[in-house]
Amino acid sequence: MNGLFFSLLALFVGILLVAVALRKPAPLGVGWKELKGARLFLNEKTFRINHPVQLSGRPDQVWRRRDKKLIPVETKKRDYPRAYPSDALQLSAQRFLIVHAGKARADEFAGHGFVRAVTKNGGARFIRVPLFSDEDVIAHYQRTRALMAGKARPAASPSKALCSGCGHRTRCPEAASSSTSKRR
Repeated sequence: MNGLFFSLLALFVGILLVAVALRKPAPLGVGWKELKGARLFLNEKTFRINHPVQLSGRPDQVWRRRDKKLIPVETKKRDYPRAYPSDALQLSAQRFLIVHAGKARADEFAGHGFVRAVTKNGGARFIRVPLFSDEDVIAHYQRTRALMAGKARPAASPSKALCSGCGHRTRCPEAASSSTSKRR
């Protein structure tokens, strides 16, 4: 009887430990350590520029590390702690805005930023992403403008999963040709 009691108790404690581990927030990641001791440089400030391109945006935060380098941080609510290429572009555009608005020099920024991914369980993880060059930001800007004006065709995604969830799939020639080839 004592053996059964202790076995059930051990099983209960094991289940409890697993449940606690699953509810534990995601670790903060290396970004938190890098930003430790940093001072807030900007918080939710809107910028608008007309040159070299017309652009506006509002960085979540920009931190100044102890070595004086600036680090942009964007907070995102996510099911899982991850960063996407669009996050890197957004952080890069924010750096671009700040520099071209005259609030900081390009050489004051580190070559990366962080996505602070906040998950449903309340955890947050800082994910380091590289920043694009000013030339890349301008190229993305021009491509977006051309797509919006109908002067350029969107490229089909190499991922069928992304393609199936795309809002443009009904008018995308690549999606239409791939669905036609599936019917054959």
